[in-house]
Amino acid sequence: MPTRHIALLAPVALAASLATANAQGMLRAPTPPAAKAANDVVGLIIENLAAKPLPASPITFGQAFLPGRVPAKAGLIARIDGKDVPVQVDAKTTYPDGSLRMAVLSLIAPPMAAHAKAPVMLATAATAAGGAVDLARLADDKGFGLTVDLTFHQEDGSAAPFHLDAGPLLAKALAGEKPDYWLRGPIASEIRFDAPVTGSFHIVFDVRAYADGTTHTDLQFANDYAMQKAGGAVKYDVLVKEDGKIVLQYRNLVQFQYENWHRTLWSGTVPPVNLARDVDYLERIGVIADYDLAAGAPAAMVAEEAKQMGQPGFGAPLATNGVTQYMPMTGARPDIGPTTRANAIWLLTQDPMAAAYALWQGEAAAGIPWHFWNREAGTWLNTDQNPQIWTDPRGGANGLTQQVDGKNNGWAPDTAHQPDLSFVPYLFTGSRFNLDELNAQAAFSIVSTWPAMRSGAPDSTGPDNVIFGNQMRGGAWSLREIDEAAWANPDGSVEQKYFSKVADDNWHWLAGQIPTLTKMEGEAHGYVIATFQYGYALAPWQQDYFSSSAAQAAKLGNSDARAFLAWSTNFLAGSVFKLGHDSVNYVIAVFPRSVGDNGQITWDRAKNGWSYAQPLKTWAEIAENTKRYGPSNGSGWGRSDGDYGQLAMLALAGIQSVAPSEAAGKAYEWLQKSGAPYTDANPLRHTPEFDIIPRAPHS
Repeated sequence: MPTRHIALLAPVALAASLATANAQGMLRAPTPPAAKAANDVVGLIIENLAAKPLPASPITFGQAFLPGRVPAKAGLIARIDGKDVPVQVDAKTTYPDGSLRMAVLSLIAPPMAAHAKAPVMLATAATAAGGAVDLARLADDKGFGLTVDLTFHQEDGSAAPFHLDAGPLLAKALAGEKPDYWLRGPIASEIRFDAPVTGSFHIVFDVRAYADGTTHTDLQFANDYAMQKAGGAVKYDVLVKEDGKIVLQYRNLVQFQYENWHRTLWSGTVPPVNLARDVDYLERIGVIADYDLAAGAPAAMVAEEAKQMGQPGFGAPLATNGVTQYMPMTGARPDIGPTTRANAIWLLTQDPMAAAYALWQGEAAAGIPWHFWNREAGTWLNTDQNPQIWTDPRGGANGLTQQVDGKNNGWAPDTAHQPDLSFVPYLFTGSRFNLDELNAQAAFSIVSTWPAMRSGAPDSTGPDNVIFGNQMRGGAWSLREIDEAAWANPDGSVEQKYFSKVADDNWHWLAGQIPTLTKMEGEAHGYVIATFQYGYALAPWQQDYFSSSAAQAAKLGNSDARAFLAWSTNFLAGSVFKLGHDSVNYVIAVFPRSVGDNGQITWDRAKNGWSYAQPLKTWAEIAENTKRYGPSNGSGWGRSDGDYGQLAMLALAGIQSVAPSEAAGKAYEWLQKSGAPYTDANPLRHTPEFDIIPRAPHS
């Protein structure tokens, strides 16, 4: 049967989601079955989106687990319609007690009637028996005649053809000393191999075979080899065939260095299935923020996403798919926050169209020129390889041998405004492609930061500090990516060890700065001194952003992040009571005007190192200074026409979920009733990425 691209699911998903949207006005996630029996773990709902019966179909997805619920060496079954369905468990990470933390699960879903929904309960059981699906049967081309033909258009007008036959490449990978398996079991096996092509361009194959004979192939067209002598942009045509039939074809693609794109191919029909997950369970794990699941998201938002997906060019190779390309652009952008609006809508609704749109934005991440793959090391460029690496054009001897081309496909990456495109897709799909994207972005967050600040922080713990000297929003989003990568990467992997070390270094360094900052900041202590546009200004909303990343890290188990969050309560809650309406403001004048316009991190010639500027020590001084230099709200909200109130509530909600205090609780309640712009229910419905509420600390 011809291979089909997963985009063919969109029309089916559209019909299903819009029917629900038109009926409800607000979309909320369906309630999955609750665990009742002793061996029950977590429920979900499987839905056939098609208007015709669905035969038994293979499904692979990602799943996180609470500590201790799936003990070491335990297996899983899926109870569907009263029957126990075997589940293949490919463990990726575990808790210290050996219990399963995150795994990629595969099963063969039973036949389903048209538009049917079936509750599913994952439960512990004996490990699934049976040998692994043999990928060798594909290598001889009897079931896998996949070829890739590339035609590169040279500057002199000539054409350079290049042919790849996946069968022999697969055979070589299987015969290697350490085959790179992602899945291996009686339901599915998947292996990765990489085919260099020209310059920095190569193709990454992730080939999966199911026990029912179907195949699933991820192709990454990657132009991301870094630190090579040759590289640069490529212009080419691509033609992919399976068993002689064209399954993928594009002409005149222009792909700059450090940009990638990706396609998924199936042999046969793409299973038209949606999995609605237990998002409350994920919140209890702490792997996502505490979104207001009862609120849901407006159906109109999903309808707008569907409309965008229907526009010409959406989903094409290297397309932006609704992601802002000029990342330094400020304002209320839907891709900025603890996660993107698209991911938040997916989390809140579990709607198939919302899922499709968020996954397409995950595809767009591949085209952003922040992919720096070190071919020799077999991982992304990092400070273990070169402590002073700097991917900025000013990197000099420690810079890239091939610079990021300013004429790229319109992208301007920026750590201070980077969207979280890949973590939620990886969490739900278990796709190695989405993990690659998360890792590339996390590495970019480090190696694009100026080494003089990275390694020059007071009491520095190493060459990977992304907090000191950064804007707080830059530190917030960089640490968000790093913490997520540390959590997501398989146990024992190079990436898991590296990103865990970087995360620990940063949070440990920040916790160690608490005594210094407390002494400097006096009674108003609780904020991080960082760079900003004006010498006298602290941006409280940037502190709120940073607080959201601290809450995430704390919920994922980082004790230093928890200590920082508890300490920051004095400022985040105290400012509400001590500064009133000015606590919800674009800036608070925490520093004397005389600090100057170079930010609050200064070079101390006497000690030949960086130092913090001296802030005002009392709430009264800060209040008066804000009135003097403004802009001050006084007793109104004239200077708060933005989402600052939402962000303050988000920060306080995070504190209450991690290190609850009476002060944070009262400050949150005051803001709810304050009348500050964008703090009531209606604006929050339209910015679901910020609709995070307090809940009891997780077990």
